[in-house]
Amino acid sequence: CTFRMISGLTSLAGKAIVGQQAFHFSTGGPAIRTSIPREGNEAIDEEQAFLLVLDAEPTEVSLLQHVSFSVEGIQQQIGIRVITGQAREDILKAWYREPVSDPIVIIQARQRFPNRARVNLVWGKGVDTRSGVATDQDQVLPFKVRGPFTAEFSCERENRLAGCVPVTPMTVKFSAPVLWEQARRITLVGPAARRWTPETEKVRTSFVRGVVFQGPFPESSAFQVEIQAGLKDDAGRALANANRFPLSVKTDPFPPLAKFSARFGIV
Repeated sequence: CTFRMISGLTSLAGKAIVGQQAFHFSTGGPAIRTSIPREGNEAIDEEQAFLLVLDAEPTEVSLLQHVSFSVEGIQQQIGIRVITGQAREDILKAWYREPVSDPIVIIQARQRFPNRARVNLVWGKGVDTRSGVATDQDQVLPFKVRGPFTAEFSCERENRLAGCVPVTPMTVKFSAPVLWEQARRITLVGPAARRWTPETEKVRTSFVRGVVFQGPFPESSAFQVEIQAGLKDDAGRALANANRFPLSVKTDPFPPLAKFSARFGIV
């Protein structure tokens, strides 16, 4: 944009305005106003789609040329693809109830991100509007990829080398949400093939981040935690450490305090 002083402009005292007569400025090329997921998110998907709300409509050609991802551990910049058509409409409907007037682009990297890697979305210098105004510097949004989908067993122990305390719960925790209908099929198998299943009354949503087996359990006994084949998280990922299951665990003898029914105990 350019604006110029009117010829013959004077002050109230009648003195001519001298000096610079023309002034130039630019509103800049398209910039990211906000993103989904938000800048700084540390649990993005390995194939994350990024919804970017902009302040101006960019050209697709300039997006493909100047927008990329820098990924920890990968030397080359990773190019993007622009999501269009029905896939774009599905993503917009998932986030907005009403039509959006702001310019929006949805992009995705051309290859999967490694788990736990630092990722920068680089909105580069040169992205231009349809009127030809381009960005003059990079805009960088940092993210981090979530870890793989895993299941971890835990229980209370007197020390890290001891077995599980038999009067306390045993727990299996997931690194990502799992449908309860799948998680409820995880079983704990003990002596004489006795089987424990998670309690259903504590579940409040269709997805859970773990299951709990309530004690007390037989003391000084061996158990196996069994996870059925095909367990997947909310993104459809298979269990990365499925080879750890069935997992063998043991209980210790009952602690002395648990052996007394009177109003005293031995610690």
